[in-house]
Amino acid sequence: MGVALGGRGVGVAVLNASGGLEVAEHRPADAGLDGWTGALRAAVHDHGLQRCPCVAVAPRGSYQVQQLEAPAVPREELQTAVRWRLKDVVDVPLEQAVTDVILVPPPPTRDVANMLYGIVARRQAMDEYADMIDQAGLRLVALEIREMAVRNLAALCPEQGGGIAVLAVDSDEGLLVVSREDSLYLARALEIGGIHLRADPSQASERLALEVQRSLDYYDSQLYGAPPSRVVLLPLTEFDEAAVVGDLNAHLGASVEMLQLEQWLETPDSLSSGQQQRAALAIGAALRLRSGGRS
Repeated sequence: MGVALGGRGVGVAVLNASGGLEVAEHRPADAGLDGWTGALRAAVHDHGLQRCPCVAVAPRGSYQVQQLEAPAVPREELQTAVRWRLKDVVDVPLEQAVTDVILVPPPPTRDVANMLYGIVARRQAMDEYADMIDQAGLRLVALEIREMAVRNLAALCPEQGGGIAVLAVDSDEGLLVVSREDSLYLARALEIGGIHLRADPSQASERLALEVQRSLDYYDSQLYGAPPSRVVLLPLTEFDEAAVVGDLNAHLGASVEMLQLEQWLETPDSLSSGQQQRAALAIGAALRLRSGGRS
């Protein structure tokens, strides 16, 4: 099972034992522990999910992700080395923080430094999310970040040259995730969201295309060579999706298409594409547990 905590409510997704999507919904709720707890309790009751193992996506803004040059230390010392490096670039005191590391495959040439992603969050906030999940009647397996939930969705899509790029667009911002062979290579926040695409679709689409192209050019020139030839759009909020796909195709040097989960994931006929999109991050979280049982 996957849960995604957001400003407008909670996404809930359940995969059955065969890996098919059984539940995908978004429950409106006030942002914050009380609102999320109430929405989750209702979902647990309605779908009979008591003590179901759960991966929960932390809300945007509750953690920071920093791209760092990988320290030249043994693997067993990496977490400590990254933790100390993070203290110079984030505003969370280390004694109040939890940290983690996402390893990135090494670049093909020695001229480019090995990179990784350091993650930092306030321990108190993460503990509160864990307690909330428990109070809602679920069994927390892991807290996930949005970047990795999107990477999990990207892993469903067949890859072409250079891997695959998924462009997730929320109400306030976008998130571009580039993955290859199930590994995260690049994750970048983009300053264009659904609110901009609704207000001025043409100009916002052009700005969004520019930011995506800059990120792909960075991937090409500074990291791993040929970038993905395919970009998949994942709407997490409402806007004119077809128009945005058309505008992006007109401005990008890569083919752009909509993410169609039903092509790679068994879904009930009753689930609309809108329901799947609103629960997409929760589906990405549930995919972390896909290999075993109801998740």
